[in-house]
Amino acid sequence: MSAAPFTPEWTEAFREAINTSSEYRQSAKEWAWPLALCLYRAPSLGYPEDIAIQLELERGHCREAKLVRASEANAPFQILGDYDAWKQVVRGNVDPVTAIMGGTLKLEGSMSTIMLHVKSAKALVECASAVPTFFPDEEPYVA
Repeated sequence: MSAAPFTPEWTEAFREAINTSSEYRQSAKEWAWPLALCLYRAPSLGYPEDIAIQLELERGHCREAKLVRASEANAPFQILGDYDAWKQVVRGNVDPVTAIMGGTLKLEGSMSTIMLHVKSAKALVECASAVPTFFPDEEPYVA
């Protein structure tokens, strides 16, 4: 069953996708910091406030993924963006590093550290793309 991104169900499925991805596990061996993915509010799409998925990442494993208010995210690396930007990332149409460099997403944290871990960022996007996702601005899929 699919879920809308930045919901508790989607967040848990994302954590599971991360933890079952051998590509992520291999490419993120050196990544040992929490990461928050922040979505700016979009009330018309069901996101009445800024929210974040806080990922407790450690050397290729996600110990915890939780949905929090964006103001409560305390990860040293935070990537912030609007619904359309995140939709493009989840769909795999753009990687987050390219989106950050182009200004579509904003990074709070060290860009040089992110640049050292581009492969793990791309593998994380592949994990997000693997989660069955329903986008609230699209017609529902009927099987």
